[in-house]
Amino acid sequence: MTLVASLLTAACNPLLKNDLNPSAETWLKPPRDTGPVTTMGRVGAINMPTARMAEAGTIRVHSAYRNPYIMGGVAIQPLSRLSLNYRRVVDNRSRFDRGFRFSGGLDAKLLITTEAEFRPALALGIDSIAGNGIFGSEYLVASKRIGDFDLSLGLGWGRLAGRGPLTNGLTLIGGHFDQPETRNEADRGPDVWFTGDRVGLFGSVSYQTPWSLPWLDDTEQIRLIAEYDSDKYDREQRFDPGFDPGDIPVSLGFDTTLGAGFRGGVAVERFQTVSARLS
Repeated sequence: MTLVASLLTAACNPLLKNDLNPSAETWLKPPRDTGPVTTMGRVGAINMPTARMAEAGTIRVHSAYRNPYIMGGVAIQPLSRLSLNYRRVVDNRSRFDRGFRFSGGLDAKLLITTEAEFRPALALGIDSIAGNGIFGSEYLVASKRIGDFDLSLGLGWGRLAGRGPLTNGLTLIGGHFDQPETRNEADRGPDVWFTGDRVGLFGSVSYQTPWSLPWLDDTEQIRLIAEYDSDKYDREQRFDPGFDPGDIPVSLGFDTTLGAGFRGGVAVERFQTVSARLS
């Protein structure tokens, strides 16, 4: 009896300890789910990036509709801290309005620090390392999970500096960084990285609801997403003066797993247009 009592006490002690001293780890630990996939094909929010990464070895085929573009591509996660994304873009407007109909690009994101209880994950990304520079941008973004909420806040250069409320402090260094923001589709590569007069501020919040689709188990819940978009979409307006990006740079949507490895989402972007994603 003494032996049995000792075994029962040893088994219950961890449970009793956790009940009496709840750890912050349950509240602040990084999510098991890597999170939504953006229209660009990377792990992120709706359009804006986050510091979230897929598991190493992941290969993901993605597609999306984002006015005026139809997007598709392949993303790979060769290392736990490195994500690569190749995308092709079809302009949904007449080629006479745009000048070209097809374009492509290669994006990369590097995880600098992983998330801890009181430290956010931090990632550095460059869009359009190669290919057409219409989506060319660089960013530094931090992500932190608090309960069922996943918060991200980032700084953006290039296209993501469109609504830039901040001065680019790197221009104080001079040299490479001290050049105005005059990028176009042909500009890409290290010569234009982190340049421009302004830096954009973007962010997102996703909430993991308690609900899931009827055919899925309770661990695959729907996520609600709100995003502040720092892109002014001036490149679209340059070729199409009738393009209206909207006056409110906020997008709302949801994202969910669909089963069998599929993931999808729908969003109302800037209270102006609807986008859809499937990967």
